[in-house]
Amino acid sequence: MPFMDSFRPPQPTLRLGDYVIGETIGHGTFGKVKLGHYVKTGQKVALKIMSRQTIKSMDIVSKIRREIENLSVLDHPHVIKLYKVISTATDIFMIMEYVAGGELFSYIVKCGRLDTPEARRFFQQIISGLDYCHRRKVVHRDLKPENILLDNKKNIKIADFGLSNFMPDGDFLKTSCGSPNYAAPEIVNSCLYAGPEVDIWSSGIILYALLCGQLPFDDKHVTTLFQKIRAGTYYMPHYVEPQAADLIRSMLCVDPIKRATMKEIIHHPWFRIDLPNYLFPPNTHARTSIVDIDIVKEVAERYKVTEEEVTIALVSDDPQNPLLIAYNLFVENVISDGHSKPLARLPVEDLEKQLEQQSHNNKAVTFGIRKAKWHLGIRSSNQPHEIMMEVFNVMLKLNMEWKILNTYHIIAKASLQLYKLDDRMHLLDFKQLVEDEFLDEDEQAIKDVKWQLGGGRQSASSCLSNQDSASDTANLSSFTVQFLEICVSLINALSG
Repeated sequence: MPFMDSFRPPQPTLRLGDYVIGETIGHGTFGKVKLGHYVKTGQKVALKIMSRQTIKSMDIVSKIRREIENLSVLDHPHVIKLYKVISTATDIFMIMEYVAGGELFSYIVKCGRLDTPEARRFFQQIISGLDYCHRRKVVHRDLKPENILLDNKKNIKIADFGLSNFMPDGDFLKTSCGSPNYAAPEIVNSCLYAGPEVDIWSSGIILYALLCGQLPFDDKHVTTLFQKIRAGTYYMPHYVEPQAADLIRSMLCVDPIKRATMKEIIHHPWFRIDLPNYLFPPNTHARTSIVDIDIVKEVAERYKVTEEEVTIALVSDDPQNPLLIAYNLFVENVISDGHSKPLARLPVEDLEKQLEQQSHNNKAVTFGIRKAKWHLGIRSSNQPHEIMMEVFNVMLKLNMEWKILNTYHIIAKASLQLYKLDDRMHLLDFKQLVEDEFLDEDEQAIKDVKWQLGGGRQSASSCLSNQDSASDTANLSSFTVQFLEICVSLINALSG
């Protein structure tokens, strides 16, 4: 028999569009979850397969529809991503982000109570994702460690939005849902609730579990459990730091009116320690405008389309657009491989801290520039990292697109250079696309902020490399107006 087994024909490959369906990695109430691979990139995805017949028999059509609708509008580094929904006559396939690290619940059971820095890091990511959802009128309503996943780098992914609901302004919810141990008093009492305060209560339970390795409210009898929740009685271990205990108490306040708000949590001293900037960016909508040009080119090559078609797909309102899905999967593939990432895709290193560190470590060469009564560019007495942070913020406001190569080096659509004039002053000025004739090679700037100025299907640099010197001048001149428009926009925004 073993001899015959070796000659068994290979199992046929199951495919669903551009996805190869692999082995089963999980079982749910509504069906199976299988591992899939995106054919174009090899990126792993999770395929949630739900039988239409099962959905109807269990009367959960609205639950599935709600999860799909809510996940479709969410795009956050700590919220599970829904790439595509494929519907057949018998099944519904939800193609989702694959998260390999398992549940946060299993991690807590395995490790017990976590040390404070790790618990805080998890909690910061949870609150960031939750705040993002609330700002988009989505309340989870079933937040618990079993519904929070960890990727292979131990980053949080909030999942299972089946009980989530959309919160119209001024409306209150009354549905009793979620798990008893994490249920807020207003849910236990079947009272009206706005929504966010329920998630905040559950987050307080999770923070307690992270720091203590157990639940604050627990009893094998549901009636007794509900009594404890209504009374808000629980034990705070002595080893919990005073500031952490204060935050937990503010979140586990029985009165939802007095309970900590999301803003109060985010500004709590314990929460602010080692808080990465990317979790709460100044402009929460700006990240969607940043595009990785290299990935756009890759998608265009794979699908035999133009880069313009890919770009149009990225700004379309159709989440099922195959080019948009392919772009997102390429981005996830780059991130999982540990390569450089565009600013839009997080988590990344804390940019501001990195800028501060490099500004202290790198000594800039002071240029021998005579002080003049007039000058070009933007002079500033701020620290280099402060100047660069302002540049990034302004480019976000102007909807510019770029890719970060390192702390001070980005690729976009113009050219900036930061010079050190003396111990107090720095000069931020635009550069031409050719090397500056007036600077010696040995005179180094702090760092380059190099931009490509695109025109048609070729960048200016590619035009210069492919033509003779006469046509070089003509091509460079053809970009003058466009270049000046970018310069004026950026200067006005920076100096405004």
